[in-house]
Amino acid sequence: MMRLWAKALCVVLLFLPSFVVSQWHQSPSDTADVNVFAAYDTMVFAGTTSGLLVSFDRGQTWQVSDSDLTNLDINALAFDDTVLIAGTDQGVFFSTDYGFTWASFSSAKLSTEVVEALIVTPNGLYAGTREKGVYRWNCSDSCWTKPDTTWTASDSGLTDEFVISLVKSGPNLIAGTYGKGIFLSTDNGSGWKRVTTLDTSLYIYSLYYDTAAVLAGTDKGAFRSTDNGLHWTAIDSGLTNHSVTGFAGDRIALFGATELGVFTSTDNGSHWHAVAGEPANQEVISVLFADSILFAGVGLDGLWMDSVYVVEGVRTRPLAVPAAFVLEQNYPNPFNPTTVIPFQLRKYGFVSLVIYDQLGRKIETLVAKDLPAGEYRTHWDANVLPSGVYYYQLIGKDFTQTKRMMVIK
Repeated sequence: MMRLWAKALCVVLLFLPSFVVSQWHQSPSDTADVNVFAAYDTMVFAGTTSGLLVSFDRGQTWQVSDSDLTNLDINALAFDDTVLIAGTDQGVFFSTDYGFTWASFSSAKLSTEVVEALIVTPNGLYAGTREKGVYRWNCSDSCWTKPDTTWTASDSGLTDEFVISLVKSGPNLIAGTYGKGIFLSTDNGSGWKRVTTLDTSLYIYSLYYDTAAVLAGTDKGAFRSTDNGLHWTAIDSGLTNHSVTGFAGDRIALFGATELGVFTSTDNGSHWHAVAGEPANQEVISVLFADSILFAGVGLDGLWMDSVYVVEGVRTRPLAVPAAFVLEQNYPNPFNPTTVIPFQLRKYGFVSLVIYDQLGRKIETLVAKDLPAGEYRTHWDANVLPSGVYYYQLIGKDFTQTKRMMVIK
């Protein structure tokens, strides 16, 4: 069962316009390192040193989502369609219900390995490990119902088996190592060759692919390749800190995480500018840009966030607010045992979301708080309840909406 946020999350949320307006805000929290982010639809996942957290409302609230995870140190996250995959200090796990429940599908060897990187390709799933190079797992979609644990070593030619980052660019696989530079595979990981057009002593903390190029974040700055990893060019103009730990972005803006805050570029990394305000001058471990929100995991600090604004020319306006109060149909439906309930709020106010059985008896209150205007998602776990029809009702000051759902076990 997913619990309300009971663990520390070290995350920064910056809501961004077409040019960066920075005014960071910190919320009270304990400390935890956020190693990696992932996003699916409007859901955001944060892999930390003490478990997985998920937000269904763009970071306003977080829930712990690590049931059945036998190792809570999460280093990598990836999606294969709707299947969420996590690389941990003890192998690989997967979830078919957006993190509500987890299962391991590591081989005997991989289950004892620290998995630092994951990448899903049409030719298989690849895991970069701390001591054994790269492993490959290949199976059809039906395998997610009962996946086997057959992983094949894919490290021929890797002279350094501490693989900390992976990316696919065109026909090539690119592996970043810890102090030995970049390796390239042109045959789906069967063989690897060191890339000598880049310093072979670099620590390749991150690899990031967009439609135009591959970016590498290293201990000596940022680099870009436009030919699928064969040749690299430094792109560190304006970077006052050259230890680049991660990238995120979209077609308008690119963001880089460094040991001294977050930097942004609007020309594909050719020039960088610091995102002013906190967490400037702090170590940022990971970044994600989704739905006009920049998430950043900050080492040894708390939860940060900003208000949402988009700048168009000289006008500043909030991001689009829903036109009406809407309670949407849950999904999946029917379900067993968990489902997601989306809803939209037109304005700020107190709302409640309550579950009832067919006799009108209250089963559970999912939401009862003041919320700002926006789109939200919450989940319901019917694990302890019998099959049958249930109702969920959203109530605000000026509206009430009810919908029907079905549990089938």
